[in-house]
Amino acid sequence: MNRFYVYKLINPYNNSLLYIGKGTNKRRFDFKLRNNHLRNKLNKILEKYNKEDISVIIEDHLTSEDAYKLEIELIAKYNPRYNICRGGEGIDPALVKGEKNVNYKQIDKNEYIKLLSEGKSNGEAATELGVSQNTLKSKFYPKSTLKQFCKDHAIQYYNTQSGNKNGNYKMFPKERFVELIKKGAGLTLLEKELGLSKRCLIIKYREEFNVSSWKDLLEKI
Repeated sequence: MNRFYVYKLINPYNNSLLYIGKGTNKRRFDFKLRNNHLRNKLNKILEKYNKEDISVIIEDHLTSEDAYKLEIELIAKYNPRYNICRGGEGIDPALVKGEKNVNYKQIDKNEYIKLLSEGKSNGEAATELGVSQNTLKSKFYPKSTLKQFCKDHAIQYYNTQSGNKNGNYKMFPKERFVELIKKGAGLTLLEKELGLSKRCLIIKYREEFNVSSWKDLLEKI
């Protein structure tokens, strides 16, 4: 049985915190599978320091579930500069789907309904509850659809697949959008983190930043 650990990546120049992650074996030394901004930063540090100077284990000999929980807690507490997600990226897929999600039993149906009633997308609700959308489906409408679930609970259903018809279109989180972009996020991750479809994001960022392409956006911010 594999034992897991939670680790941090630091900048030895000033001991600043760069990243917190979960791993096993030599995962903490695998600097190539990082987002572009973090990888570039690590490569510069490696010109003077070794990997052992950068990667430090915070807690060892954990189960996968305990490591997952600790990772999320520490990311929420310290908000490392290069962590794009709130935790769990790279964990065993079984842990974030359906009944195998570590938080499955703790999901509050009334809280989920409240979030949807406030106009949150299903993705945003999943993020706030700390679970995957697959987990929400598994728990609340395993044999139905989100649209039917909303209808059954008198909630307005928003189709998140279409641009300015998206229910959260006017609530575009500009500052969070820019923060994620600077950390190296692409449209797929932005879609997941912000709960807006790619089409909606494209329309919105072009309007907000007065640009016509992704390349122009990156140059502007």
